[in-house]
Amino acid sequence: MEKISLKGNVILVDAAYADSKAGGLSAFLHKRLGRDLPKADLAEWLVCCALDSGMQPDDGEVQVVFVYPAGHPCLRHFTPSDLQAEIDGKAFADGRFGEFVLYAVEDLGHEGDMPLVEESIRAACSDPAVKRLAIVCSQEVAGSAMHGEGVEKAVVMSMEPATTEGKRSQALGYSLLHALGISPGELV
Repeated sequence: MEKISLKGNVILVDAAYADSKAGGLSAFLHKRLGRDLPKADLAEWLVCCALDSGMQPDDGEVQVVFVYPAGHPCLRHFTPSDLQAEIDGKAFADGRFGEFVLYAVEDLGHEGDMPLVEESIRAACSDPAVKRLAIVCSQEVAGSAMHGEGVEKAVVMSMEPATTEGKRSQALGYSLLHALGISPGELV
């Protein structure tokens, strides 16, 4: 992982996974509700992820690290969407958590090395400065990356049922519904 000094509350996002799930949910709900949906509000979604993962305010900052595939720096189903121009190095304030500081890291791929998402999960889990960690990725990726010390502070947020034994997980769909502007009454 690029040299980002992590601390306190961290949300680590597999950007391709999150974008794919937001797109799939949006397409499904478009058919079910019979109306066009806006792109998911990235800031609202991140606040929901922090809440859903059980984070508590910790020195007024939540760090968010997006790991994205080489050559694909855009989220098609979120706004803002350009990971390099609109997200990396930016921040926004939230009344409950303070400042969300955003980073975007491109996985340039190195032959023989594990994918950057997995490497980042391992690094964040083992970093003693990280107190609470939300990981947005598939259960498969979480299962292969989460071993050793520090995994107890992590919550895996995915659309799949939890399959990673001994790891805490949280459904990703609720935060995406909120970010897409869907109220619970619309789904009844």
